Amino acid sequence: MVIVMGFLWVFAIIGALFGFLGFFSTFAARDGATQGVGAAVAVASAVLPYCLARAVSGLADSSREYGELAKLNEQIATHTKLLASLASNQVSPAAKRKVQQEGDILV
Repeated sequence: MVIVMGFLWVFAIIGALFGFLGFFSTFAARDGATQGVGAAVAVASAVLPYCLARAVSGLADSSREYGELAKLNEQIATHTKLLASLASNQVSPAAKRKVQQEGDILV
């Protein structure tokens, strides 16, 4: 995924350079309609690769966040079971060890 993101960012930089050069080359056109079309194509060639690179980067970040959320969900489930066992005064030694390993305080 990192290789794909790197390629897309290089593509976005190349698109920005092409758009920059294309935008200034539109001043050589004779009429306003040609200048407008040239400017629109130049801006699109810079913006579209950038948007694509940002979208792929956002997808990569969301997959990383999914793993963190899964770990947090597991910790919450452990704590919920521990609280339920504390409420019924039946704390298992395995639950105590797991909470102590995570660095939480068990009274």
